[in-house]
Amino acid sequence: MSAAEGFGPVSVRGTGWPRLFLVLPLLMGGLASTDGAQRVVFGTVLAGFALWAACWLWLARRRTPGISAAVVAAAVDVLAITVLAAVSGGPGSEARWAYFLLPVTAIPWNRVWLTAGVGGAGLLGYVILVAAPLHRSYLDNLDPNRGLAYDLLRAATDATFLLWLTVMCSVLTVALGRRNARIARLLHDRERLLTEVLRVEDRERAALAEALHDGAVQNLLAVRLDLEEVEPDRRGDWWRRVREVLTDTVRELREAVFDLHPRVLREAGLAQALRSLGERAARRGRFHLECRIDPVPTHPAGQLVYSAARELLANVERHAQAELVELRLTASDGRLRLVVVDDGVGIEPEVLRRRIAEGHIGLASQQVRLASAGGTFEVRRRTEGGTIAEVVLPY
Repeated sequence: MSAAEGFGPVSVRGTGWPRLFLVLPLLMGGLASTDGAQRVVFGTVLAGFALWAACWLWLARRRTPGISAAVVAAAVDVLAITVLAAVSGGPGSEARWAYFLLPVTAIPWNRVWLTAGVGGAGLLGYVILVAAPLHRSYLDNLDPNRGLAYDLLRAATDATFLLWLTVMCSVLTVALGRRNARIARLLHDRERLLTEVLRVEDRERAALAEALHDGAVQNLLAVRLDLEEVEPDRRGDWWRRVREVLTDTVRELREAVFDLHPRVLREAGLAQALRSLGERAARRGRFHLECRIDPVPTHPAGQLVYSAARELLANVERHAQAELVELRLTASDGRLRLVVVDDGVGIEPEVLRRRIAEGHIGLASQQVRLASAGGTFEVRRRTEGGTIAEVVLPY
C-alpha cells in the first residue's frame, strides 16, 4: 500500500503547503507574546522552521514522500513548535495552538497510526512544555489570586482538547480509508468491466470484418472477374459503369473491414494505425491532413484512442467541410492525449446535444467509454473557426 494511496500523490505532495502557511500565525503569535531578546530568539527559530517548511514543499513537489519521511517531518514539526512555544511564554504561548493542527495535517497520508502518532507526539510535546517550564518568569508572574493550580488546570484543559482532536482525526482517517478502499474496488471493477467490453467488441468487430471479407468482398471480386470475361466488342457504357461501381464498392468494403478490425493497430502500433486512419479519412473527405504523432508503446488504452479518433475523423468527413485537419498524439506525464483540429464550419454545444437527442450517439458513446476508463473527452469550437476535439487517457 503506497503512501499516497487513498488521497493520491497530489494530495500527499500538497501537505507541504499547510506547514508553510503555519509560519504566518506562528509569527503573529510570537509578535504578540515576545519582546526584546525573546523576540530575536523566536524569530531565529521561526526562520529555521520556515526554511524547513519550504525545503519540504520543494522536495515533496519533486517526488512523492514516503511514510518514513512523514514521520521525520512530524518529529521536526513537534520539536519546532515546542521550542517556539518555550521561547514565547511556555504553556500560555500563542504558539501552542499549532499543536492542534498537527493531527489534521496527517490525515492525507491515510494511516491511522500516523495520525494518532502525530497527535500523540504533539500532546507529549505540550506536556513536556508544561512539566518543564524553561522560563522562571512564567512562574514568577503567576496570578496570585489563582496560582499554579489554575494554570495547570488550564494546561490540562488544552491537553484534553488536543487529545479529543487527535482521537477524532484518527476516527476520520479510518472512515476515509474505508471509503477510499471502497472507491478503489469500484474503480477496479469498472476497469475490469470496460476491459471485458472492449474485448467483446473487438471480437465481434473481427468476426464482422472477416464475414465481410470472406463473403461480400469475395463475391464482388468474383463478379468483377466474370465481368472481365465479357467480350470486348460487347462492352459498352453499361460495362464501364458496372465495373466502376464494383471497384468503388470493393474499395469501400475493404476500408470498412480495415476500420472494423485494424490489424495494423496490433501489428504496427497505435501511431501507425492513426496515420493510416487519418490518411484514409483525408482521401474520403478531400481535406489536407497534418499528422504529429509520437511513437507510443503498446497499451490497452490504445484501442480506446483509436476508436475515438475513428469517430472524430468520421464526423469531420461528414459534417466539417474542412480543408485542413490536424491529428496529434502525445504521451507525457502518464497520459495519452489525442487532439483533432479542423478548420471547418465548427460545432456548437447545442448542435452536439441535439444530434445526440436525435439518435447520433457516436460521440456520446465515446465520451461514456473514455470516462469509464478514467479519461476525458471534450469537443469545443475554435475562436478562429472550426472545431477542437481532445481526448485524454491515463497511460
